[in-house]
Amino acid sequence: MSVDTEYQWQVGLERGLCQRDEAVEGFEALVVSYNTLLHHTLQLEGDYAHLNDTHTTLRTEHAKLADVGAAANLDAFVAAQKRIAELEWQVTTLKDERSDLYKAQGQHAQRLLSLTDDVRRREEQVRDLETSAKATATQMAKLQQSVDDYFYVLREKDGTIQDEMTALQLELVTKEEKLKRVEQENSQLVERWLRKMNEEAERMNDTNRQLEAERRPPPSVDQLNECLGDENYFGLGRRTSDTNQAPSKVPSIVYKELENPHHGEIHTLHVSHDGTMVATGGQDRRVKVFDSRSGNLKYTLSGCLQSVLHVWFSPTDDLILATSSDNAIRVWALDTGRIQHTLTGHIGKVVSAKFDGEARKIISVSHDRTIKSWDLYRGYCSKTIFSISSCNDLCLMDPQGTTILSGHVDNVLRVWDMQSGNCVREVTGLHDAPITSLAIAPAMTDSPPSLIPPILSAAFIPYSVDHTHLLTNAKDGTLHILDLNTFESVGVLRAEGYRPGSNWARAAFSADGHLVAAGSADGVLFIWNTRTFEVQARVKEHTSPVCAAFWDASGQHFFSAEKDQLVCFWE
Repeated sequence: MSVDTEYQWQVGLERGLCQRDEAVEGFEALVVSYNTLLHHTLQLEGDYAHLNDTHTTLRTEHAKLADVGAAANLDAFVAAQKRIAELEWQVTTLKDERSDLYKAQGQHAQRLLSLTDDVRRREEQVRDLETSAKATATQMAKLQQSVDDYFYVLREKDGTIQDEMTALQLELVTKEEKLKRVEQENSQLVERWLRKMNEEAERMNDTNRQLEAERRPPPSVDQLNECLGDENYFGLGRRTSDTNQAPSKVPSIVYKELENPHHGEIHTLHVSHDGTMVATGGQDRRVKVFDSRSGNLKYTLSGCLQSVLHVWFSPTDDLILATSSDNAIRVWALDTGRIQHTLTGHIGKVVSAKFDGEARKIISVSHDRTIKSWDLYRGYCSKTIFSISSCNDLCLMDPQGTTILSGHVDNVLRVWDMQSGNCVREVTGLHDAPITSLAIAPAMTDSPPSLIPPILSAAFIPYSVDHTHLLTNAKDGTLHILDLNTFESVGVLRAEGYRPGSNWARAAFSADGHLVAAGSADGVLFIWNTRTFEVQARVKEHTSPVCAAFWDASGQHFFSAEKDQLVCFWE
């Protein structure tokens, strides 16, 4: 215990004792008065005994005088009778005074008992205050130790920040020099490119002149009608993600249930890109990875200090990340089950993070209103962007992560240039409540453009959702599909009874982009058709809010998780 703390404790104890003395001093005069009255009572009792003896003596004398009354003087007898009457009156008066003193003594005794009880209660209060003072002193010592520890950590952080600032300054100087060289090289390349393009243009002009001379007449209307009547002509037909892949299925049968996989609520779920693993995270601060077919537990990954809010597999499924309420991101290698990186720098809980296409960096968003880019080779933050509002989710528009999309608590979708750190676009008016999740549709494999006749316009090509479309989910109970070329909504998905159950409720596209799934607060899974924008199915297996739902890469299996510790494998 420090000197200041011990001195404060002594001052507090002395102040409590002084207050007790002040409370007790009020009864001192009453005790003195009671003792005086008691002494006076004892003295009067002695006087009463003396007078009683005198009265007995006088009665004896009176009897003697009565025996010799004839011979006594009448005046002397009368005087003796008068004296006796006076003494009897004094005796009666003393008896009355003694009765009054007994009454006063009883009252004072009762008051003394009350004062004694009051003093005992005050002493108990003083003991309680002393005990509380000791506990407070112990707590102050612990708090002082915590403050000292925090000051030590703060000094270490200051040193680390200074070193990082110095390193960043050196890196900035190096980058500026590199930028100058790149600008010079760029200007040279532009000049070479312009010369090359001029040459190409001349060659194309020569080719076009030759083709113009040999041009055939365009097809007739009947020929076009025949083309459009044959759904396989020029390769036009169903646009699926893979010509050998079956369409994604609506989940209907649960073939595996994982009950209580975590000790506490489940917050997140993700399926590996090859569809063989399912990862979950929750309140017990662990990430668990299961086999997607058998449901057997493959890995239990620990290291988070608070609840896990988001998990995500790397593109090659050899790494997995988890974001946590402890303001950090952790990356595990699945072949060893060990943590490769612990990325700290956010000052609020990290709610979402994604790998780039080559797992060289991670982009994360947090409730501290920042977006950070992390270099996994060096293990530190390479870029920080301050957003206007807290983010709930993000997704990458390109594999390199140079442009990202973020969904915010203020209902706005924002587009960010990670190289400059600027917000290049804000999409407002989509939702009336916070955006909970974002998802880009999977890439579609379509017929080669060179096989489509130039005379057919885009209006003849069947509409299909592909990687140029974005799915937004929000707390207002609506989902929007946006065209990323124009950022205009091409369709709204809504259903009676659909209401996301958390701020991070994840919605997902199917593998072929023809279906969208989202879980509601009442445990119902809603499946929409992205061609008609209508609800295709409602399935009920969960009883609490569904936090996430995903199809695997084949589109034949579906996985969902609810907060109350239930994970379902569907087919």
